[in-house]
Amino acid sequence: MNKLELVKVLKKEDAVKKINNAIIVFYILMFLEGMLRKWVAPQLSSLFFFIKDPVLIYMYYICWRFRLFPQTVLFRVSSILAILYLFLSITQMLINVSSFVISIYGWRNYFMFMPLAFIMEKHMGKKELIRFAKITCYLGIPIAILTYIQYLNPPDAFINRNVGENSGAGFTVIGNIVRPYGPFSFVTGMAFYTPSLLAMLLFNFFLPNKDRFLSKSMFFICFCAFISNIAVSGSRGTFGIALIVIAFAFIGFLLLANNKKALQSLIIFLCGAIFAILIYVTVFSAEIDIMTQRFEQAGASEGSAVDRIATNFVSFEDISTELSFWGQGIGLGSSGGSFLQTGTVQFNIAESDWGKIVVECGVFFGFMYIGYRMILCLYMVTGAVKGTLKGINPIPMVLVGFELQTLLYGQMVSTGIHLAYGWAFLGISLAINKMYANNLELEERSLNSNNG
Repeated sequence: MNKLELVKVLKKEDAVKKINNAIIVFYILMFLEGMLRKWVAPQLSSLFFFIKDPVLIYMYYICWRFRLFPQTVLFRVSSILAILYLFLSITQMLINVSSFVISIYGWRNYFMFMPLAFIMEKHMGKKELIRFAKITCYLGIPIAILTYIQYLNPPDAFINRNVGENSGAGFTVIGNIVRPYGPFSFVTGMAFYTPSLLAMLLFNFFLPNKDRFLSKSMFFICFCAFISNIAVSGSRGTFGIALIVIAFAFIGFLLLANNKKALQSLIIFLCGAIFAILIYVTVFSAEIDIMTQRFEQAGASEGSAVDRIATNFVSFEDISTELSFWGQGIGLGSSGGSFLQTGTVQFNIAESDWGKIVVECGVFFGFMYIGYRMILCLYMVTGAVKGTLKGINPIPMVLVGFELQTLLYGQMVSTGIHLAYGWAFLGISLAINKMYANNLELEERSLNSNNG
């Protein structure tokens, strides 16, 4: 290697470090955004909503300058779709279906965050994934303290305020007991964060001893933080995603049924689950009663959790038979699009994400985008199965459990929290799949070394 080639390699290595640092900055801003919008400068709430976008633009610029964008077929297809839907949004503007601002905002929700997942897959290795997971786990401690304080305070307390200068009180579970927002701008932030904390704790647990980023005492503290966060959440969604994460961990163990050491890890995992339940029912008995009432009330007014999945998220009853081929306008059904059009946040097109996509884009382009998300799900799941089998570790399936429902039918084109978590954790899932499937070192660093 000559001197010129060496300089190019070093520059690319430095660029990859900048990309990974930008990923961490993006992730931290996911937490800071809500704090800025609620407590620091609520008068600038709308501006802070876009605080993560410059980081993405910087990251994409680095990738373009040093030719570090992924070269996979799926990423190229994704890029072609992004261009195609940009033309769709321009067409909608030209035929006066949608305004310029709403169309650009809508395209942002559909595709601007998309490259992030593929960049994370390509450039995040074991070291970067551990750093990401470590941040997630350590944040659990102050967030648990914050959510418990929010839980103890009335809905109209400053700490429970909504975003914006003229914001109102926070959501309640029953009576004056709030559903804590944590540092986020809405309750769905905690519905994503708390199960993601569980997933990252499991990531630490299934790493070999020499790679674990949490000591036993710190793991216990972070695990208790998870229990506290879920206990005061007042959210069926939080419980649901956490249970799905655990269910996919069991699926991972089933894939490894022929591995003798996997049984030992499964027994330890079950003991940990029983221990968590004992802490939960012992320390948070009052919160269990509140959550039980929440489940009963929600079941009576909204239907069961299964009904909610089957109707509220994947139904198409709001689609008119007179819907134009070009749709009603990309972004029009999102919370931000609604605010730009009416000055208030309201979902005035369709409640389900699939229904909203079809109404916004038209039947042809709408189902094309839904199909694209299904292909991403298939890519993630097949990669996780491969990673689980080759790495002899269930953690790829754990991340699938966290991400699958969001990527498949979560409201990623409608709300900022779904958008950020959906694409960011797709990237984490794909990077973990790659780490376990392609890293030959992991054939030794497996459940065998974890229990040997």
